[in-house]
Amino acid sequence: MRSPRKKNVELMPQQFSDVEVNICPETGGIWLDEGELIQLSDWFHSGDEFEVEANKHVEALSHDTTDSPCPRSKLSKARLVRYSLPCVEEYQKVSLDICRRCLGIWIDGPELRGVREIMMKKEVAPVV
Repeated sequence: MRSPRKKNVELMPQQFSDVEVNICPETGGIWLDEGELIQLSDWFHSGDEFEVEANKHVEALSHDTTDSPCPRSKLSKARLVRYSLPCVEEYQKVSLDICRRCLGIWIDGPELRGVREIMMKKEVAPVV
């Protein structure tokens, strides 16, 4: 699988708990297949390996990959779409790039930490 940010860079598998995710070695972005974020949420804890990875990239810019090809889908028309999530108030908006076909998620930059912390709290602001 190739990175949606760096077209010529292969994503590298990395194990977090019993979930294998794919990481871009250049940008630190993480590809999660459908359901993997929920699987990880039960495992997140203070000092886990995902926290270490997220903290490496907290100062990086979040990259808008909207309309980039999905790294998982073999269909050329499968594109990533940007979704902004309303979060608990102490976080700024967190945005995810999601493939509508395979429901995979691309998370990069400071979004890594924000998503992890939100999932640890299992809180989301009500949709208005």
